[in-house]
Parts: sequence; C-alpha cells; structure tokens
Amino acid sequence: MKRLLFLTLVITASIALLTATQSCDNFTKASQATTNEAEPQADESPVDATDGHHKMGKTFSTADNDAGTGSKMVAAMVEAWKSTAINVDAGSGKPGIKQFALAFCNQYQGYKPCAALSAYLTDKQSDPYFNIEDKTRQGYIACRTQAQFSQDITCCYWNCNNGHCLVAFWLDDSYENGDRYTLPAFYDYDPSTQVMTPRTELTTMVENRMKTFDEFSVELPSAGKDIILTGHKIDHENDCTYNTDVTMKWNGNGFKESSIN
Repeated sequence: MKRLLFLTLVITASIALLTATQSCDNFTKASQATTNEAEPQADESPVDATDGHHKMGKTFSTADNDAGTGSKMVAAMVEAWKSTAINVDAGSGKPGIKQFALAFCNQYQGYKPCAALSAYLTDKQSDPYFNIEDKTRQGYIACRTQAQFSQDITCCYWNCNNGHCLVAFWLDDSYENGDRYTLPAFYDYDPSTQVMTPRTELTTMVENRMKTFDEFSVELPSAGKDIILTGHKIDHENDCTYNTDVTMKWNGNGFKESSIN
C-alpha cells in the first residue's frame, strides 16, 4: 500500500512539473512574439523629423536651408524687379559698374551673392564662400559661389547713344536637387534722375530666344560688348546636355536680332 502511494505521488509531481515547464515555454514564445512585433521591420523607414516643412509642395532640402533666402529671393525677383526702379548713389561724378552693382545689391540683400558683393564694394569683411571677379575698368564685376552648384550674380553696363546707360544683371541660383532659379534683368540709367528703370523688353527678348531650350545661361561681356546666350537641351536618357550658343549684338542702345554661332 505504501509503495502504491509513493508511486502515485511521484507520477502526480512529474505531471505538475511537465505542465509548469510547458506553461513557461509558452509564455517565453508569447513574449518573443510580442517583442518581435514591436520592432520595426528592415524595410520600414523612420519618421522624418523635418517632414511638414514644405516649399512649393515639397520638403525643404539641406541646400535650401544652407542657402537661406537665396533661391526664394530669386524666384520672387523674377516678377518683382519689373516694377521696381532703383536709385543710384552717383556721388559727384559719373557712376560706373560699382555704383550700379551696389544699388542693385542693396535693393536685393536677401540674395546671398548680392549681400557678399555689397560687402566687397563697401570694403567690409568679405564672405569666403564667394569669389569676386573684379573687372571694373571694363564695366564688369561678378560674385560667384565657390561650390559645385551656382549661386552667382554678374553685372555689367554699356554707354548708350542717348547719354543713358544700359545696366544688366544675370542671377543664377541652382542646387543639387535640381532646383534652378535664373534672372536676366536689364535697366536704363538716366543720369538726370540718377534712377535705374527696368527695361523688361530686353529680358523678354532673351527669354523668347531661349524658350525652345530646357534651360539657358547668360554670359555678360567682361570684354567687348556682345552678350552670349547658351541654350541647354537636356537628354535625361543618356545623362548629357547639348548646348547652343547665340550672340546678341550690341547696337548702341540695345541689341540686334540674335544670331546662332
């Protein structure tokens, strides 16, 4: 009888131990499943903390942030400059490219190359991010970023037959993400009023001549008097660009019909 009772107790204890072991194993598997469920999968993307800050329907890029108001300023200027006359501080003599450039740059300080060129022209500390090409004897000065992508302003002027001056500015602001903002702006300077007034018909002339291209560039003359336009046709399939140069001939008050080089 005692032997039977002992065997019964042993069997009962074994069953209890097996049940407890299975319960622990099931709890461990359930815990692992819960843990794995909470971990992000390898193909899940983390939440972008900058999402929600948009420009023209897209997220602000690093280039946009680094550029400050650069690209936004040029985009705004495309229309704003057409109705904005600019006073020129001519001093006691006839103004040159320094006075014209300074007047324009002070009007549009929000564009970083304008701020950098203004600082240079007023003998303030220069911005090492930009390089100045000073050919003021030829009526030309430029401020360009020392980087792979453009953030530039080029300035030059011509003496007209009627005693006025034609002043031109080319702004080119482009970024790695493909954004590009450009502006060819022309002004008539009247020495009797010391005011630069927009000559929008010359900008329209340039844009119409280049409208068949995907993009275009403007080379204002640092020597000579003619402007070189370069139209860019972009071949995305072959990752290349085809360029066509067009010359705008100076005629004493503006430019003759352009010709393909």
